[in-house]
Amino acid sequence: MFKFLSVKKYIFFVLIGPLSTSAQIANITSIQGLVASDEEAIISGELASRIEYIADELSEFEMGETLVQLDCQLFEAEKNIVKSNLEIAKIQHKKNVELYSRRAVGKNDLDISAAEYLKAQSEFKITDINTQRCIIHAPFSGIVSEISANSFEFVQKHQQLMKVVNLEKLIVKFLLPASYLGAISLESEINLLIEELNTPFKGKIKSIDKLIDPVSQTIKVHAYILNPTKKIVPGMTASVLL
Repeated sequence: MFKFLSVKKYIFFVLIGPLSTSAQIANITSIQGLVASDEEAIISGELASRIEYIADELSEFEMGETLVQLDCQLFEAEKNIVKSNLEIAKIQHKKNVELYSRRAVGKNDLDISAAEYLKAQSEFKITDINTQRCIIHAPFSGIVSEISANSFEFVQKHQQLMKVVNLEKLIVKFLLPASYLGAISLESEINLLIEELNTPFKGKIKSIDKLIDPVSQTIKVHAYILNPTKKIVPGMTASVLL
């Protein structure tokens, strides 16, 4: 949540082009916004099991990397049992198909064996999915911003384990006075100044709300930060220069 702080209009030196060192004087409106990640997620376990491994808090990771490894011995054993039952059902159904062709069994026996085989296939699929859930992979590249469990702890199904944040896709959230709507459009470029770094960056409008707040006469706007450095992190303040 962020709030509209102030709009200032003043003579300001603005870097133009791809943020080169050249400058020219322009009449600039500055609006304060908040840096946030465009991708973040709460990671929860889908199984009740013991944690064998969990990534450290503040550790960086790549998409697809293992974030959490749960003890999977019980689920692997269940999978093996179901796999055996699947093989038995397959053999029985194949046998009934052959016997039915010789009129040695009735249509009812054939249908029952077919249903049992289909049921065994579904049960095997469930156990296979459960074994895959023992390992939780990173949905994107980023950083572990906080963890809620530790190795060797037993966790319940759907229990929160960690929060992850993508630091490569950063946006600036700000409230734009409705009178300035004509100054921006989707995909249009804007100038940003990250206050904590005192460094200018280019931005691109990602989304514009469809509703204007009737009290403040402002509208929510999100803008991508183009080519952000690793020094920029969520929570920083950005001045949007229009």
